Amino acid sequence: MKREDVLAILDNQELDNDARVTQILNMRGDEIKGKNDRIKELEGIVSQKETDYTKLTEKYKDYDAILQERDTLVAEKAENAFQDRFNAVLGENKPKNTFTRDGLVNAFRAEIAKEENAEKPDADIFKTIIDGHETEYFEGKVTVSMTPHNPDVTPPTETKAFLDKMYAGNPYYEQN
Repeated sequence: MKREDVLAILDNQELDNDARVTQILNMRGDEIKGKNDRIKELEGIVSQKETDYTKLTEKYKDYDAILQERDTLVAEKAENAFQDRFNAVLGENKPKNTFTRDGLVNAFRAEIAKEENAEKPDADIFKTIIDGHETEYFEGKVTVSMTPHNPDVTPPTETKAFLDKMYAGNPYYEQN
């Protein structure tokens, strides 16, 4: 309703006061009815969007759990691969206790993560970690497996067989 519309009704001398008020109220009622119709239309749209959202939420409710499970499995796989590498280089050496083993694992993890060690064999990296501390870290005689990591082969057995063949007949090798 505009000002000009109201003035036109008020200036209309053919209508009495009640008819003028009724005409203004009817004009205002039509505007309100139009706004109410638009509100109902928008409420219907909102309701439809809420329904769509609920359906999508139900459809993908397991998505976060699946992603979390996938991340956990990937982390476990990476940790298993690392443990295989560490066990391969550790060989038959027995750390004195679990704290020593954990310390060696953490030191090995830190060293293989360094960029300058990317091309070095695991045995060399492990040797630099334990060098000079063998008696502190391990029980008995210490050997470092120099074979590359291969998850299908037990490195100490393969190394021993190779060395036995290589040094067959050597009296110094047979004494050790």
